[in-house]
Amino acid sequence: MKAHRAIGIDPGLANTGYAIVTRNRRGQFRILESGCITTDKHTETPKRLLEIYTGITELLHHHTPDLLSVERVFWNRNITSAMSTAAVMHICQLAAEQAGITSRQVTP
Repeated sequence: MKAHRAIGIDPGLANTGYAIVTRNRRGQFRILESGCITTDKHTETPKRLLEIYTGITELLHHHTPDLLSVERVFWNRNITSAMSTAAVMHICQLAAEQAGITSRQVTP
């Protein structure tokens, strides 16, 4: 059995967190990298989404995971925030689809 690699995404327009983990043959997990893609609140939303998409695409290319797991939007009182978070969630899945990587949505 080969080692498995996954990327977990916590989507957000201002801050999109990520962690790349691997599991070895004995089932032990190890964090390879973690970080945050940050965008400037004064930049227009389409440009911010492009920055996040580009960052996720680079991570997928560099780490070649078997799976991308992205946190589902948690409904809150600020619908504008929920909508932009959903957009980030979906562009992460788009990047995975284009790279031929399986993606899943997970509950927060």
